[in-house]
Amino acid sequence: MDFHRGFLNKLKMKPIKFMKFLLTILILIFTLQIPSQADDIRDFQIEGISIGDSLLDHFSKEEIEKGMRPDYYPSKKFIKVEFWHATLNKYDTLSAHIKNKDKKYKVYQISGAILFNDSVNECYTKQKEVIKNLSSMFESAEPYDSGRQIHESVDKESTYDRYDFEFKSGSSISITCYNWSDASGYTDHLAVGANSKEFNFWLNNEAFN
Repeated sequence: MDFHRGFLNKLKMKPIKFMKFLLTILILIFTLQIPSQADDIRDFQIEGISIGDSLLDHFSKEEIEKGMRPDYYPSKKFIKVEFWHATLNKYDTLSAHIKNKDKKYKVYQISGAILFNDSVNECYTKQKEVIKNLSSMFESAEPYDSGRQIHESVDKESTYDRYDFEFKSGSSISITCYNWSDASGYTDHLAVGANSKEFNFWLNNEAFN
């Protein structure tokens, strides 16, 4: 009792005022933590890689430089890096975006693809599974269904179905099934990608300028 009284005296608060103060602090802590945890895209990983990681923690410098595609976009702020022959666990291919001339190879976008060899129904099943898992991970975000779209840049027979989790931070996660026509020469696949806020802005406003 003497210790508690001395502690309260040092704070110059009466016990009732102190308890109100403590309760206020606890409420602030919990209300500030819950949204940030639920909206932190860094909690999501693709092949163990999260937004903000360094590719050097997962690949050698030689592998990264070999996979760089500096001419993929007109804008050179970001560079796409592809890992077609990497040893992966859940995905068949992997790609990332880093800033041009960034020697730390910090990840601003990461995506993986699962190939289905013309079994597009398996792709839709896997897509639903990924959406369900993400809904459990990010309870504050709702998946937005863009509906079935025609991939007109390829042909009128190829389609894709896309869902997006968009966060208040400006970051996002997309889950897309691609159903390619036989004439396209492409393989049906599921693409899952995590984009940072900075990358999203660049992609929508600067990448193709």
